[in-house]
Amino acid sequence: STAIWPSQDAQEEAEWLARKRLTGTVGRLVNYREHQRPAQDIQGLRRTYNGHLVVTTLLQDGPAARAGVCAGDRLASINGRHVNTLSHLRHNILENLEGPVTLVFLGFAGKLQAEVRVRQPDQPRCGLPA
Repeated sequence: STAIWPSQDAQEEAEWLARKRLTGTVGRLVNYREHQRPAQDIQGLRRTYNGHLVVTTLLQDGPAARAGVCAGDRLASINGRHVNTLSHLRHNILENLEGPVTLVFLGFAGKLQAEVRVRQPDQPRCGLPA
């Protein structure tokens, strides 16, 4: 796994919060049925310096992807328990989970993109010819 230094993690956190203010966040609920294993679906999680678990890789057509989970989303809860309240929280927390289980991820509500339209004035400005 890739090590993230505190200053790099702080910058990543600031960028995440800035984007959250722009687009908003949404919770994505993923229900795993009996005998389904979330670790086979969410194939990579990375713990940030301040304790967030961030999705790094996931199965392309798995339950999480179908629910809209993307790389960069944060694992928020497991069966209704906030992940920060789990004292045994480790990088491989999903490894021993088996359905039925419900995971909630936080991600962005929309894409970060903008459309800019420029209108030219009907009359030239400052006496310049059109």
